[in-house]
Amino acid sequence: MKLLFFIIFAFILLLPNSIYATQFIYEPTANPESEKAKQQIENYCNYTEKPNIEKDLFYNNSTHFISTKDCKYLEMPNCGPDTAFVSGLCVGLVKEPSQGDCLIATASFGSELAPQVQMLREVRDNVLLTTYSGALFMDGFNSAYYSFSPQVAQLENENPIFKEGVKIFITPMISTLSIMTLADEGSESEVIFFGVSTIGLIVGMYIITPAIVVWQVRKRI
Repeated sequence: MKLLFFIIFAFILLLPNSIYATQFIYEPTANPESEKAKQQIENYCNYTEKPNIEKDLFYNNSTHFISTKDCKYLEMPNCGPDTAFVSGLCVGLVKEPSQGDCLIATASFGSELAPQVQMLREVRDNVLLTTYSGALFMDGFNSAYYSFSPQVAQLENENPIFKEGVKIFITPMISTLSIMTLADEGSESEVIFFGVSTIGLIVGMYIITPAIVVWQVRKRI
């Protein structure tokens, strides 16, 4: 009997919450500009005890918006360039990197106007892209490079020590790539010759030489 009384009492306590939950249906996929979103806000603001939701609901038109933070009809702020009005706030837009950006070198040397970055751009635009073989190489290179370079550049911007490490690591490679400036614009044979030579030097510096050093050290141990 006591158990039955406890079950009935618990059901009475939970009943208002159950009814309350069915009165407010939150659809986060609703377009903020739609009438459905506006109706959600009006329903939400009519409740004395509002449902606990993670995302702030809002409805806006061209001049005003209703925010669930205070359930008031407020004037929409004039957001600046490269910003958008989201959930009652002006937030910055994330610019997607284009495949014309030398992301890692720019982050390492601090500016797109740095001599090292300008040299890389010159090799790409005035040497490689003026020939069929060079353009073919750049297509394959870009597919690989832009799969990881945004993340590396972001880490450089956030961590000065990592930035200096990357800068030290890529400086010899950038110096080697300057050999490509010796190739005449539009010359397939020279682009292939200097390109193969440059790749060979880079492979020698970053792979073969370290491998020989490690082998010699392990041999002496």
